[in-house]
Amino acid sequence: MIPRLKAEIDCFLLKKGFTEAPLRAIIFAQLTLSGLSLLAGLFMLWTSAWFICFFIGTALVSFNFWSMSSFLLKVLPGGFSGKLLHVQLCRFFGRILLTGLVLAGALLLGGSPWALFLGLFSGLALTGCVGFARTGGSGY
Repeated sequence: MIPRLKAEIDCFLLKKGFTEAPLRAIIFAQLTLSGLSLLAGLFMLWTSAWFICFFIGTALVSFNFWSMSSFLLKVLPGGFSGKLLHVQLCRFFGRILLTGLVLAGALLLGGSPWALFLGLFSGLALTGCVGFARTGGSGY
């Protein structure tokens, strides 16, 4: 079941324009972690909101990484115009604002700051782990 799901998500990401295999691997890992933390949060909600806060962090990182990656894939190969840059900068700052509002809302509702931090940190950690696994530690 897992290999089939991975193949379907990989195909979906290819259709969305993610042609680089390392990017697809990182996005797949981030989406998997988000999904697992959501499931854990739903099963453990009656005891603690920690996993839900962790899910919020991982979902925000996934969303921001997806958007940043798609922007870079559009801009780097073919160049960009001033209008495209303006639109992308507005989208970037809009995502940052949305991230801040969601985090503030989660904290105001009694969420765990550490769970949110770890969820946000998961993007950096997974990127490093996937990169290391793909290169075998060789640095290339």
